[in-house]
Amino acid sequence: MDGDLQNDPRDIKKLLKTLSKGYDVVCGWRYKRKDSLFVKKIPSKIFNFLVRLLFKLKIHDSSCTLRVYKREPITYLKLEGGMHRFIPLILAKKGYKVGEVKVRHHPRKYGEAKYNSPKRFFRGVVDLIRLRFL
Repeated sequence: MDGDLQNDPRDIKKLLKTLSKGYDVVCGWRYKRKDSLFVKKIPSKIFNFLVRLLFKLKIHDSSCTLRVYKREPITYLKLEGGMHRFIPLILAKKGYKVGEVKVRHHPRKYGEAKYNSPKRFFRGVVDLIRLRFL
């Protein structure tokens, strides 16, 4: 979960409830996202479309950091660079069951976004293509 208060900690209960239904990972889906259309929402929609197209991972918001995991899938997970963005995808590729729950999303009150540059978007796309062939 991010520390900028855009995610609502009250939604953790919903994530845990879904986790208990046989999932190994449950991701939040910022269904009514409170971010800039051109800087955040559109790049995110493109990115998530590519995730679904390339990997058949049927989640809407692979970048939402409000997630819950069972211990076993993440125990030996080794991440490098920006691969933390792809934890649900990496685990799905290993055969773990990934679910999604609609969560609340609030406008940013504190700090500033660190991930809104075009360079980061394109690096993410390159990492996605790299993951596709691993």
